[in-house]
Amino acid sequence: VAALTLTQTAPEGYPTLRPHVMDIALVRDEGGTLTVREVPARIEGATATIDEAQGAPLPDLVFPNHHDHDFAKVALDARSLDFVRGNLDRIEDPLLRQLIWQTLWNMVRDQQLKSTEYLELAGAKVTRLGRRVYDDSLVLEGIRGTARHFRIYGEPMSHDKQPGTDLSAIDDSLLSVTPLHFDLTDLEGMDRMA
Repeated sequence: VAALTLTQTAPEGYPTLRPHVMDIALVRDEGGTLTVREVPARIEGATATIDEAQGAPLPDLVFPNHHDHDFAKVALDARSLDFVRGNLDRIEDPLLRQLIWQTLWNMVRDQQLKSTEYLELAGAKVTRLGRRVYDDSLVLEGIRGTARHFRIYGEPMSHDKQPGTDLSAIDDSLLSVTPLHFDLTDLEGMDRMA
């Protein structure tokens, strides 16, 4: 980064620019892993140069107001918006992901992003089946004649957080469409029961 400039504007009806202090997230894809570097920022006028970002590797996403410590409406630059289009589900920090969703919605309301583009981002995700993790116990409760009665109990199901899976999409409050075909019919067991 040679220079990073933060810009603020005010509506025509209320043209007052206020001072803001915030952290800026510099998100970068490094070999398939997203890294987040924070730099502190302060802006008092229309623009401010963020010296702490100088010399940093070029980020794929710049997000002002990381951690939501400031009362400010954020809009993404074109490069950051392009990155978000294909990588929002890879951002593991739930607060940062939620702030980006809010920013995208605000950009729609401010006519900086088409509603159809927002719907593409917020719509259904075609996913693969995620790996469920069960920690259940099977306990013999009793025997009545030749029948054994068992009880299954344990912790609620958990899962591995893997981008692109149905469970990851659901964690991100998205609709997941997972193409599946299971035939769990025990044909041999059915023959024995007949």
